[in-house]
Amino acid sequence: MTNLRWPSYLLLLLSACSNPSPTPEQPRAETAPTVAPDLELLMSRAAIGMIEFEQYKLTSGQLYHECGQIKRGRYLALEQDLSPLQPAQQQRISGLVSEISQSLTQKPHKFPSSGTNSGIGDPGIFELKLSSGGVDHLVKTAVDTVAAQPSRLEGKTKLLAALLRGVVGKPICGNYTFYGIGQSAP
Repeated sequence: MTNLRWPSYLLLLLSACSNPSPTPEQPRAETAPTVAPDLELLMSRAAIGMIEFEQYKLTSGQLYHECGQIKRGRYLALEQDLSPLQPAQQQRISGLVSEISQSLTQKPHKFPSSGTNSGIGDPGIFELKLSSGGVDHLVKTAVDTVAAQPSRLEGKTKLLAALLRGVVGKPICGNYTFYGIGQSAP
């Protein structure tokens, strides 16, 4: 009985390995690796008795973040971390940086001025430096302006900040949001 099974098994194996009508192999779409842009983001805002800040630096596919308080002009970091970007995160952030850069290049945008962190009613400071395609941009406005997103460009800027906060993957210095700017999963 073993001899009867072996030839039929061998026949099945040979027929599975042979391909009577070869089909041309489908060309694979080569995707160029996404190069992460360089960017820096600083957000700070006054609260009761303190000034809070969050800072992000993205370079070479690594996101460095720190958060804490500003006292007498000194940044006192309570939390610091370095997170490598996953390919999907890198692609989404790069795409958004490219959109923001193109918008700023095509039609310069006048952002409302930033605050000075002088008190609770102050709108805060939102400073974004980005480099994409050899072009550098500086967005300096208020945290409250970006959080309220009065224009499409501020909306994209808010989404970028939320994506950077989302890469960290946990509440940053215990904050799920930074004065209206949440965390978005890239």
